[in-house]
Amino acid sequence: MKVTMKLKPLLGFAVSCMIGLSMMGLNSKVLAEEAGENCPENPAKSGTITFSGQSTAVLVGVRWGKGVLTLADGQEIPFRARGYKGGEMGARVADINGEVYGLDNVNDFTGDYEGVSDGVVPIKGKGQLGLVNSKCVFIVAKHDSTGWTASAPSSQRVTIKFVKEKNKTARGHQTSLSN
Repeated sequence: MKVTMKLKPLLGFAVSCMIGLSMMGLNSKVLAEEAGENCPENPAKSGTITFSGQSTAVLVGVRWGKGVLTLADGQEIPFRARGYKGGEMGARVADINGEVYGLDNVNDFTGDYEGVSDGVVPIKGKGQLGLVNSKCVFIVAKHDSTGWTASAPSSQRVTIKFVKEKNKTARGHQTSLSN
């Protein structure tokens, strides 16, 4: 909460509210409400993600990068993500590490996500983000970023797709995650 108190006088009420929401904890219920879906309130953890990406923005932020989904059984599946967020200015690079919840079928990981993220990255900083897709797959993550961005409290959209490996695609991976 110290971050919020320092930013409030400098950046105004809107940015402070966005950071406050993030610091209170991004959880599946908040994200489900964001998506407007009937998602379970406490889905099971299905795996983790690591991701490296970039964003650049002049009123609309554009983001892109590559990552790896690691399932509970240790299987690693590469993916790429691209997205946007309105009301944003600046540029940054970020390393993101997070957890994936509610993934019953590996192919449910791909698709369009909507969610929230922190409002400001002052040169170098840490923050949180949360995303949910229409199949009730949740991503809750932390990022270490370098650069400078400021954004209005608005939702962001991200599309995730699996990338082809040398001699197989994501379709070649086990699709059911239940035992």
